[in-house]
Amino acid sequence: MRKTITGTGGMLLVQTLKDAGVEYLFTNPGSAETGIFAALSEDQDQKLIVGKHEGLVAAMADGYHRTSGKVGVIIAHVMGGSWQLAGQLFNAQIAGSSLLVIAGDWASELQDFRGLAPFPGLTQAESMRPITKDARAAYQVAANPAAITVATTRALREATTPPTGPVYLSISAELLLREGLEAQIGEAAAYQIERPGPARAKTVEAIARKLGEAKCPVLMFGDDVWRERAGVEAVRLAEALEAPVFATRQIFPNFPTRHPLYCGMYPVSKDFEKVTGLKPDLIFMVGVQGVHGGVAEPFVIQIGQNPVLMGRHYPLDIAAQCELPDTLRGIAAALTRVHAADTVSGWARQREKVRAYAKLLISREEDLAREHEHDVIVHPSVLETHLAQLLPKNTMMVQESSTARTSLLSFGHDAMGWTRSGGGSLGFGVGAAIGAKIGVGRERPVVLHLGDGALTYSAAGFWSMARYNTAILTIISNNETYQVVRTNWAREVPDSKMVHTGKYPGLYLDAPATDYAGLARSQGVDGETVKTLKELEPALRRGIERTTRENKPYVIDVKVSREGIGADSTWCSRPIRPICFVGRDRSPRVRLAIGGDDGKPVRACGVADERPGEREEVLHEPLRLEAAGRGHARRNLHDDRRGRRYRGRDDAQSGAGRAVALAVLRRCRRRRRLDEEGQGARRDGAHGRDRGRRVRLDERDQRSDRRDPGHVEAEDPPQVS
Repeated sequence: MRKTITGTGGMLLVQTLKDAGVEYLFTNPGSAETGIFAALSEDQDQKLIVGKHEGLVAAMADGYHRTSGKVGVIIAHVMGGSWQLAGQLFNAQIAGSSLLVIAGDWASELQDFRGLAPFPGLTQAESMRPITKDARAAYQVAANPAAITVATTRALREATTPPTGPVYLSISAELLLREGLEAQIGEAAAYQIERPGPARAKTVEAIARKLGEAKCPVLMFGDDVWRERAGVEAVRLAEALEAPVFATRQIFPNFPTRHPLYCGMYPVSKDFEKVTGLKPDLIFMVGVQGVHGGVAEPFVIQIGQNPVLMGRHYPLDIAAQCELPDTLRGIAAALTRVHAADTVSGWARQREKVRAYAKLLISREEDLAREHEHDVIVHPSVLETHLAQLLPKNTMMVQESSTARTSLLSFGHDAMGWTRSGGGSLGFGVGAAIGAKIGVGRERPVVLHLGDGALTYSAAGFWSMARYNTAILTIISNNETYQVVRTNWAREVPDSKMVHTGKYPGLYLDAPATDYAGLARSQGVDGETVKTLKELEPALRRGIERTTRENKPYVIDVKVSREGIGADSTWCSRPIRPICFVGRDRSPRVRLAIGGDDGKPVRACGVADERPGEREEVLHEPLRLEAAGRGHARRNLHDDRRGRRYRGRDDAQSGAGRAVALAVLRRCRRRRRLDEEGQGARRDGAHGRDRGRRVRLDERDQRSDRRDPGHVEAEDPPQVS
């Protein structure tokens, strides 16, 4: 059915999305999208979910898509705002998430460059293309209003047709506001293309024959298995072959993680060959988006919806683009048809030690947890054990921690759900958990498990969590460091000075410490901090009670011990901290505190000064240092009188905040001069000249303050951080 609609460009867009079944719109509003929001205020059928950063918004839409299976639609801002999406669109691109980003566009034939717009010669859509589906799915509607509905339906089709991925669409801001437009749309249209069917019978039999002939076939199930709900078929095939199952980098639990044939992460370890006595001679990849690293097996078979990522850096002996459930059922049935009964029954005897190896992996993790069960500080394996015991079996977990342990947790089609970013760009967790909770509804619990390093990228999302009352239990594994980076550094350069001395630049995060539970409370989400093991179980029970029974979000900041090489290192590069204090005349003074290796101030030397034309960066720019004795440093101080002529203009533009800072700096400069000249005067015994000089300087500063239109007198010393 087709129907004609009229209205503004924004109305045409909103009606097209509604007819496609889009229920939620995720956004951080902008002025170029006025036409869209004006249309939404009149329609009011679609629900608007607001985040305080575009990255959060993209992660919300991604999390919603992953749990609901529906397209996540984002209303973004023009170029400057769209680029803020980059990290999370990268994650969506790697994961193959069906997202549609719609943004206003200030494209103009008269003015080719304006604020927040692309550099002259580039279009907004062109600039976003590298982080869309196949690095090509970015489109622009600049002049023809009829193209609004056409381009929107095209974008929805692109996002949902395999290989799936994010699509970007920019629409002229002028068209979105223009009235009296008319276009046709497909009423109640899903805008989806039917996917490929199962593999041909000849291909199915060829795969079954090769699997049965292999001494040790390795199975690898990718994310399309989860998307196509082929988990049951995957388990049946693995059990028919009694074959080991390995996982590569994935965003879903495509095979049950506590199944007795699940053998951990690919590549196959030497430990597997030693325990089982088997050497893999074939790998069968099902719905795998790509392999992280090389493929060692001599015979490679791959099937799935996405041919783009098949065999990109490894040879393919048999490959098919097909849907998965029926194809896997056909292969399992063909095994008994093309192989003799004694051959089929012999697979279990031949590979009986595969289950022993899988059991060994679990027992090692359990032994590690028992080893640390009496520690004062929570060990990650002990946290893992508590989560496995306490979390409801229908929990959906969003994970953003590369070092969190999950071997004892049961994930899969018949157990807890699980997802991670995919691309590894930090800032995914909080937003994705909000979107996931919207996708699964109130009845299914959602747990966000992330590290303290990842949380700092998306902590503003607690505000959205509170506003929309998304009852998420957030568990922070707080080890006060970028542990995965330290581990990688130690592996890459084991003989380096930083590994031998334990001094890893920039990785220790506890100087100063961050109160993450307090940060959540400041945005409306209650929480607590767990510092010892005895506090862990009661806190988890409170959190589960709060989220499942009271339907409120809750945060638990768990201080966990660090693991691996350099785990004991708390070294950080010497901080230089401006300290503000009050002089005898209550004038603020700023000195630079030079920290030692332990991060504590050991000496205050030098007075912060103003530099011409750079007052905005006075307290933030990297300080130029000189050696000043053992373990100390001092700043080269500059005094350029020419900077004074800019002060009044800058203060008037930047407001009272900068004016207070400048007032502090003026007094600092004055005090520095007085201190220097006072020392010289005392050496010469000329105290009278010093007093006269002090009076003249006081009078000059008072006159300068009266001339300064932005000056605000500081009653109390400002906190300089």
